[in-house]
Amino acid sequence: MDILTVSALYKINSKRPFEEYFYFMRLLITSTTHKMVIFTTEDIKHFIPMRENIHIIILPIEEWYSHSFANENQYKRITQLYSIIHNVRRIDSNLIKVYAEKHMFVKRALQLFPDFSYYMWMDIGCVRMDAELKPYLTTFPNINKLQLLNIGDKICFQLRRDISINNLNDFNSFRCNPYIGGGIIIGSSKAWAQFPQLYQTSLASLKKMKVLWGNDEHIYTDMLIKNQEHITAIETYHADIAPDFPHRDYMTWFGFLFALSDNYTGPIRMLVN
Repeated sequence: MDILTVSALYKINSKRPFEEYFYFMRLLITSTTHKMVIFTTEDIKHFIPMRENIHIIILPIEEWYSHSFANENQYKRITQLYSIIHNVRRIDSNLIKVYAEKHMFVKRALQLFPDFSYYMWMDIGCVRMDAELKPYLTTFPNINKLQLLNIGDKICFQLRRDISINNLNDFNSFRCNPYIGGGIIIGSSKAWAQFPQLYQTSLASLKKMKVLWGNDEHIYTDMLIKNQEHITAIETYHADIAPDFPHRDYMTWFGFLFALSDNYTGPIRMLVN
């Protein structure tokens, strides 16, 4: 049993300077020994450290599937709205597109490397601190702990805040405050094969409802609501997960890093669905 990590590094107008993502990427790569696929472009591939477990795939931005998920006018409008809501002024539509492309990067990686038990999407900027995370990263992800979650062929998200499963049918009650952290997503090949259709259905729904569909976490939240037979979530907000770690908000976004590490031996709580 093994896991393939999938990520991407592109030089686009994002929420942070490219140099910061470059630094975060190095922290991630130097902390992992399992196989990892990174999609990037020819002009910046030299920024990625060459290691035996790292497989670099050149994929021009022009070849992203997400260009077809909306027309350019729609992307322009949603980018402007995203910029206002998140108070970031330098982004362009490629940021929204790379959010939408996450599961398609995994699809491409799965086609190239079909024999892994699990496939894990990780944002290239997941690891944002060194010394405080190192005790957890050296044994992340523990495949045995992942198997014990018994997610089967479900996609597993990170649930950032407490939510009653009874309220999941009322998306309007929390549609402007997503509960899913999209930085790390785990699933089997069968789970990921179902992802594109589930994603497109929720994307269409959010467009119709005029919700901020440019935020991937909104789409993932809608996916969870409507597809509990195909999607589950690990609860990453509990205070007893790595209680000594000082950055609790970071914990909710990237709690998989802690829960699936040998350094954490407490309970791992799953959303009951």
